[in-house]
Order: sequence, then C-alpha cells, then structure tokens
Amino acid sequence: MATDPRQRHLRHQMTAQETRIIEMAGPKQRQAFNYGAFPIVLSGAYNSAKTVTFCIKMLMIADMYPGYRWFVGRKVWDELRKTTMTSFFKFCTREMWEPKGRRSDTEKILELNNGSTFIWGHLDDPDTLTLVRGLEINGFLLDQAEELYEEIFTALLSRLGRWDRVSVPDWIREKHERESGTPWPWIDENSGKLLPPSYSLLTCNPDHELHWIFERFSPESPKYWEKRLLIENERRLLGNGGWAQPGTMVSYADLGYKMIEVSAYDNKFATRQSLQEMEAQDPTWKRRFLHGKWGIPEGQIHDVRAESLHEATDALLAHVEPRSTLHRSLDHGDSAPTCCLWFGVDGDGNVFIYREYYAPNKLISEHRENIFGLSRYERYALELADPAIFPPSMQKHGQRWSVAQEYADCQNFPRDTAIFWQKGDNDEFGTRNRISEYLKPHGVWEIRDGKPTEVPRIHPITKEKGIWPRVFFLKKTIDYPNGCDNVIRQLKSARRLKVGTENGRPIFSDERDDRVPDHALDAFRYAMASQPPLPRSIPQKYGARSFMGMRAMAIAARKKGRLKNMANQAKKQYDKQYG
Repeated sequence: MATDPRQRHLRHQMTAQETRIIEMAGPKQRQAFNYGAFPIVLSGAYNSAKTVTFCIKMLMIADMYPGYRWFVGRKVWDELRKTTMTSFFKFCTREMWEPKGRRSDTEKILELNNGSTFIWGHLDDPDTLTLVRGLEINGFLLDQAEELYEEIFTALLSRLGRWDRVSVPDWIREKHERESGTPWPWIDENSGKLLPPSYSLLTCNPDHELHWIFERFSPESPKYWEKRLLIENERRLLGNGGWAQPGTMVSYADLGYKMIEVSAYDNKFATRQSLQEMEAQDPTWKRRFLHGKWGIPEGQIHDVRAESLHEATDALLAHVEPRSTLHRSLDHGDSAPTCCLWFGVDGDGNVFIYREYYAPNKLISEHRENIFGLSRYERYALELADPAIFPPSMQKHGQRWSVAQEYADCQNFPRDTAIFWQKGDNDEFGTRNRISEYLKPHGVWEIRDGKPTEVPRIHPITKEKGIWPRVFFLKKTIDYPNGCDNVIRQLKSARRLKVGTENGRPIFSDERDDRVPDHALDAFRYAMASQPPLPRSIPQKYGARSFMGMRAMAIAARKKGRLKNMANQAKKQYDKQYG
C-alpha cells in the first residue's frame, strides 16, 4: 500500500531547512479548514482570519494534488493585490515557486514547483462573466463575496472540474477508501481518470438577510432548506456522503452548503489594541464588523420585534378569518416577482398578515389564477394594488390596455378569477411612519385621574396583558407553506441609503436603498396605508371613551351599511367603464 512520504507542513515545496508549523486562529477557523469538498463561506468580522484560513487551505490542496488550478477573485484589483494577495504570500514563500515555477503579478498568475496554479482575477470589469465562463479550474476563492453578484458564483460553480491535468496520488485515494469504505467519488465519466475534489471557498462580512449568500448558506434562511434544485443528468454527491439520483429535488443543505460565522474574538492572534479600536465604534458597526452578525441594523428603517412573528396555530387562524375584515394587496412585477399579501383587521385594530404569494416570471393569467386559488371562499373589503398598474401600458384588442384591466378581464379569462384592484397609496414616507407605529408595542388609552394614560392591553391570541405591537405576521412553516416569509425578511432588511460618514459614523439620506428587494415590502406598504393612524392619547372631546371602543363603534356602523363596500364600488365602476 502506498503511503504519503511527505510532511503536511509544506516543507517539501521549500528548499530551506527550517520546518514551519502553522497554527489555526481558533476552533471555527480549523473547522472551515477541515471542511470537505462542498461550498463553504467563512462569514464574520474584521480581523477574524477568514482570508488567511482559506489561503492556507488552498496551499495545502495545491500541495496534495500536483497540477491543481485555483482561481482567486475579488471585486477590485487594487484590493485583491493589497489585501488578499498580501495575506496569501505570507505563507506562500519564494521557495515554493522557484526554480521550476514562476510568479507574474502582471499576468496575474502563480505557478508552483509541483505544477499547481493560482489565477488572480478582479471582478469589477464589464466582461467579468465572459472571463469566468472561459475558465478551466478545480477550485476557487471569492474574497469579500458579499460585494459580488450571485451570477459570478453560479458561473464559477459550472467551471469546476474542467481542468483535468491534475494528479491524484495513490495514498490519498487509498486513504479515502480505507476511511470511508467507498470508492473514490470524483471520476471523469468519459476517460475513467481520477479527478481531485473541487472546492468552493468564500469569505464575507455579514450583510442583510436577503443577500444571496445568506439565502444559500445560512440555516436560518428558509431557502436553505427548500428542495427546489433539480438534479438533471448525472448523480451528485451530497453533503451526508450519499448520492442524489437524476430527477431528484434537493436543497442547498443537502448539497453540503455551509456557513461558519466568526467574530473578531474568535481569532486568538487578534491584538488587544485592534479589539479596543473596534469596541470603540458605533453599536451598529460593532454588530456587523466586530461580532459578525447578519441582518444590518445600520440605517434600518423598521424594527420587527419577535412579538410580531407567530406560528400559524389553529387558534390564531380561528381568530383571524372569522373575526376580522379581510383584505389583500398586490405588487405586480413582469420579470420581477409578483407579491400578494392577505391581511385581516380585527375589531381592536390588530392587523394580521396571514398569507403570502410570491412568484416571479409568470403571466398575469397565471398570477390571477394562483391568487384566486388561495382566496377561495373568502370575501374582501379592500383589494389594493400598486398605482403603476392602472395607466395603460400595452396594446390589446385594438386599444390601450393596462395591467389592472388584464387582472379584471372577464371576457378572455374566467370571471371567477377576475380581481378588481383598487389604487393603493404609494406615499412611501407617509406610510413608513404608519408601519413603524404599528410595529411599535402599544397598550390602550384610558382616562385615569383626569389624564390620558396608556395601560397594558390583552394580547389578541395569548390573552395575556402587556404592551404589544398592532401588526402580526403568520410565519411560513412546513405545515403552513403559504405563510409569510419574504415580507418579513424584506421589512427587516429595508434600510436608508448611505451617503457618507462623519467621524466614523455613517450618514444616511431619507431615501430607501433600492438595492434591497422590496416587492413584498411594497405590497405591505399598500396594506398598512389603508389603516388609520394610532392615537397617542384620547382626544378631549371623547372623554373616558377608549380608542378601541371608538373603533368598535366605527366597525359596527360600517356593518349596518353606513359605509359602502369599496370592492363593490370598484367593480361597478369597472363594469360601467368597460362594459
């Protein structure tokens, strides 16, 4: 049986006589270093040894498999050269590429003595995808991957294993077969040649929870667990060591995607001076860059508390549907996702977002049919939509036609699926405050000792007394697949546009950062704009009458017919205008 004749400290690559022992920065970094041939991201704070850990790992793999080819990328070349490459060449010394290899920073390539290669690439060029799609590599590292588009990562995944001039030593193959009891899994199906495992390495600083890295790699993301990836032609090795056969649907979790989160305190080599400087920064800065937490509160517009998020229990559903007036709101997208939200408002003014429809790349006829299927046997007082869908924007039936007319068309589509949308309020700044007010915990107002006083109120579900928000979300679960998911994450991730810094503190404008997806957020805005503002105290003319009592009286008046149903008004208007 062949054995490994070399020490695993890279000494055979060097001509120097000294042995250099490399120690990991901490247990989490060692876990990332030892992780198998599946996509992995080291997510964390500044100075947490993310890049260094993967630089050492790349060198070890290049050492194990002569001829291995790596691609190392970062968005900006100057940052790649001054940071990533600087960290890399702390451990890759001149003896590793001389005399048989070569280093050329101009050509952006490094060839080691054993034939393994490192290609450096900056990914801010317009032709980046063209470059990436032509690569033949065995592994890649994307440093600061939160700055890159998901398309670059996906394109690089498709280039793995293309470079076949790599040697797989017998001792590695025999060790794998001895320890796992299975044959070497990476084989060229055409030639039968053994191939090395392919590695996908990423480092990043935490970002918002709608970022593609979080959705693909974090166990806290619902998309991480969804079995929505189809294995098409060849079977694929799974993270648990099994195989997925063609035609099988798998999740990112099944494919071995992994995120390891590290803070600056997880690096035992971090200096006390460096930690003290970071500890002196703004709390939102420290959350992201010192503690390495996802979900950026920096510039965050809305604070979604845990009290607003609920599992869809039978008791909660029994409270919402029969005891509330029901409504729905829509944000339509052609290529972008279309989102419809269902919400109920009970007699005490609590708003329940109890259902979500979120789908991209479908025809309007498909959207209205799907929404109709989820709305069966329900009646709605309000049906609100983006005002942008009402002006005519397309040609149909020899006349100008709007998206709203397409949803309401009863001549060319079944009348049962028709939806007569009404214009929602698109005043974002006015609605923004309304949303924050409903998310903030509130009690009820009473007159005590002649003064308006806010006192604890009864929770609509648990019946406990306390200070509670006025808006609640029924979360998406396995048992309740049509619950809220995107609207919660987009509401949490909405943030103001950063325009600069002053003395290290970020400065934000009033505008919302449009780089964060907002399709579900917009539908939620239309829903909340229809709700009345919450009073801060009881108007003097109402005396001891509580706000909730006044609201109950208004609802009773509406039920008696003093206020007409707005949905019926919209339908009559449509019939009158379009016949």
